[in-house]
This record gives sequence, C-alpha cells and structure tokens, in this order.
Amino acid sequence: MDQWRSLVDKGFDNDTFASDFILFLEGCGRITPEGYSVTCTNNAYEPLLYDLNFSRVADHTFVLNLTQWQEYINVKNTARREWHAQQQMRSRQQLNVVLTETQPIPNLSEHQRLQLVKEFAQRHEINVGSVPFVRGLVGFLQYQLFKGQLAEWRVSEYVLTQNGENNLKDYVNLLRGVLGLEVIYRDDDNVAITMDVDNNGDAGEQYIVWRMNSWLSDDQLSQILRRFPRQTQSPDAYNLSEFHRDDAFISQSNSHSIWHWIRSMVHYCISILRRLL
Repeated sequence: MDQWRSLVDKGFDNDTFASDFILFLEGCGRITPEGYSVTCTNNAYEPLLYDLNFSRVADHTFVLNLTQWQEYINVKNTARREWHAQQQMRSRQQLNVVLTETQPIPNLSEHQRLQLVKEFAQRHEINVGSVPFVRGLVGFLQYQLFKGQLAEWRVSEYVLTQNGENNLKDYVNLLRGVLGLEVIYRDDDNVAITMDVDNNGDAGEQYIVWRMNSWLSDDQLSQILRRFPRQTQSPDAYNLSEFHRDDAFISQSNSHSIWHWIRSMVHYCISILRRLL
C-alpha cells in the first residue's frame, strides 16, 4: 500500500511518470471474474504492477484482487482530499500576504486610475481563468450605480486564488490599490474547502467581502466600466451596506441613466467592430 500511496502523491505533485501510470491503470483496466485486469505492453510499467501485487495471467495481461483494487481507489481519494486541503492552505497564505502588502496607491489621479484599469482589462481580456473575477467585478460596479448606500461584494476566495499567484496579485492590486475597495469580512481558517472531485461538489467554501470605495462617483464608475468588455450576469452576491454615499457622487436623474446605457452600448459596439477589423 505504501508503494501505491507514494505513486499517488507523486502524481498529484506533477510527476509525469507517476501520473501516466495511474491514468493507464484507471483508463485501461477493467473488472473481470478474475479481478481487476489490465493489459500492459510497456516494459517500464511491469515492475510497478508486480510491486502493487498484480499477477501475470497471460503474456501482457495482469490481474489484481478486486478488494485490493478498491483499497487503492480509497487511498487515492483520501490523497486527493489531502492534496486539495494543502492547496487551499497554500492559496490562503498567498492571499493573506498579498492583502497585507497591497495598499491603495497614494495620490492617484483619475486619469491614472482609468489608465491602470484599461491596462488590466487588456491583460485579462483573453485570460480564461480571469473570467469569473472580471465578470464579478463588472457586476459589482454596475450594481453600485445610482444607489445611495455603499455596495458590498461577496466573492469566493477561490475566484481570486485559482488562477495563480501572479494573477492573484493583479486582482488584489486592482481592487485595493487602484479602486480603493475595502475588505470588511473574511471567513476564518476553520472553514475548509472540501473538494470531492468524484461528486463535483464542495462544502464550506471560503468567502471574502469587499466594500465599495466611498469616494468613487457614479460618473467615475461609468468611466471604469467602459474600460471592460461587456459581461454576462455574475452569480456573485451583492448587497447594500448601512453606509451612505455622498449625494454629490450619485447620479439621480433617469436621463443620466439612459445616457449611460446609450454610451455603454455604443462603447460595446465599437469594441466588437475593432475586433472584427
């Protein structure tokens, strides 16, 4: 059993040989009256099959007792859960560091802010892993428009961490450094992600809540939104806090809302034309 656990651990650590061997066993094996049977023509795999208690029953056919094969499956499932827990812990530590190190950029002019937002949008426009983050952020900015209270965005920490450390830093820098959003809540470390790959489920996912910058006006939010491509609706949760915005920052008239919609549509159409030309 130690030999199998060692192979599984190496596979989760991106050892190519171990991963390929495990995929071979799971993908090419089948249940027969004799046990779990696999046909192997790879000489490099044969010693491992013997180490795992497979018996040769024909030239290239090896069989393992079904009870032991089920034990191997259970060991792999346990290793998978432990690996995901380790990944979660590592990702959360990275997020802790990035949140601590990233502060609002001092003396940032509105022109500089919009330029940084534009550069971010261009970097992540074709980054598939950034889609959940960008979609959630755009929905949050849209949600805040024309409202008298500061909006809050409840988003899974996984959205921030799942695309690698460099993208994590870019996301947090945009939120806190450029837009000046504030973290008002985070789930504690006792809430653990348990990812069951077989059942495609998760429980106890960790969340972080961001509050809107009280100094961003509706006009500024509209300018920021125009730097991003149009997005589909986000599943993230938004709500209004008890904290009020300055009336001077809120666009009250319906005509302004209609004008904002017209400008957004024109901007969206132009962005599509530029991609086609």
